[in-house]
Amino acid sequence: MKKSLFAALAAFVLFCCAARAGESVSFMSFTIAEEANRTTVEKMMADFTAQTGIAVEAIPTAWGDILKNVMLRQRSRTLPGVVQLSERWLNTVAVIRESVDLNNLFGASATPCSAWAAPSTGGR
Repeated sequence: MKKSLFAALAAFVLFCCAARAGESVSFMSFTIAEEANRTTVEKMMADFTAQTGIAVEAIPTAWGDILKNVMLRQRSRTLPGVVQLSERWLNTVAVIRESVDLNNLFGASATPCSAWAAPSTGGR
């Protein structure tokens, strides 16, 4: 559980690095939707905002609804800035034009752990 939480939040931090102080970023997450994890994630988001000046808008979403909500938001052009995903959804999400590969955004050497490099499809 802690490993999964760390990976999700590390991805969140990397994506947020693309934003600038004074801006905001939305974060759709199933981890923050779980009562047991909410306090920890909210504290991490608050710490991130305090350190960077980038406000974080949490979008708590049940694990089973994430993929559906991403697809609906893509159709309506209201995708969140960051989405916590299960690796099993990679094939589906990789075809969304707006999706960004962390290796392309930050460079392969910036990938924080080898687990992120493992799942890929169609070059993403």
